[in-house]
Amino acid sequence: TVEVMTRVGHYLGQGALTLRHCLDPDLIVFGGGVIEACGDFLLPLIEAAVGADRLQRSRDVLRIVASELGDDAVPLGAAALARSHVLGEPVAASANTCAGPPAPAEPLPKYPCIEQVCFGAARVEGEEVPHDFYIRANGKLKERNKKPVRKRHGSSHVLDAEELAKVCKGEPEVVIIGAGFSNMVRLTEDAEQYLTSRGFSWQVVSTPRAAEAFNRAQGRKALFMHVTC
Repeated sequence: TVEVMTRVGHYLGQGALTLRHCLDPDLIVFGGGVIEACGDFLLPLIEAAVGADRLQRSRDVLRIVASELGDDAVPLGAAALARSHVLGEPVAASANTCAGPPAPAEPLPKYPCIEQVCFGAARVEGEEVPHDFYIRANGKLKERNKKPVRKRHGSSHVLDAEELAKVCKGEPEVVIIGAGFSNMVRLTEDAEQYLTSRGFSWQVVSTPRAAEAFNRAQGRKALFMHVTC
């Protein structure tokens, strides 16, 4: 059984890589009864197959996760579809069949555009920013204070949960982390747990790719940008 499931994990990983090469998604969600029952065994195998890809960018971008709905996805989807036919509502607006009328969407703030990044600085809305910085969910840019993290970890190439809480002030939906031109910034274990527990969509990429990802990201978003190594 272990041998069979190991082969299944390998083939699912190859399928994930095919999707990555064709579509370049940020996230692939695996669902179904087998994943719900054996996800703890299969997902690391899938992630290992993706991590072994020779195209380095796939290791920086693609996240592999299990569906949070599990086997409930089918009846919930059926209920949402039935509700949409009866009430004439879009399926996406009626996925929670117990919810009342949707709340009015809150207007998004105007987010600054990252126009250019070079080693040691970035140009944001025509202004040079010669230091690490955050852009929070409210669209405000704030200089990063490296002293606290250096005191805690001995290096500014560390991003922990305490600092992430400052970056994510205002509850963004998407968090982009620019890890430097050589991807030197690493997330601590509590930082990854923080991001996962809050339900944020997040990615850690090189600084040039972070600028591109932030500019095109939709919804409420936040950015951590390390402008050197």
